[in-house]
Amino acid sequence: MVKVSIIIKALNEELKIARAIESALEAVAPFNGEVVLADSLSTDRTVAIASAYPIRIVQLKNAEDRC
Repeated sequence: MVKVSIIIKALNEELKIARAIESALEAVAPFNGEVVLADSLSTDRTVAIASAYPIRIVQLKNAEDRC
């Protein structure tokens, strides 16, 4: 079986992140896939909201690395 990963890159997306994650989880479900949130050091509740979902969250260490 193919495993699929969806990576969501985010910066201060608290208003939209829940829906994006839910959509991604629905899309990967048939493939036993994973969802990864790549957070660019959000200063809002993006990471807190994302933490409620069964996903992996990774964050930049330095704001200068945003691109």
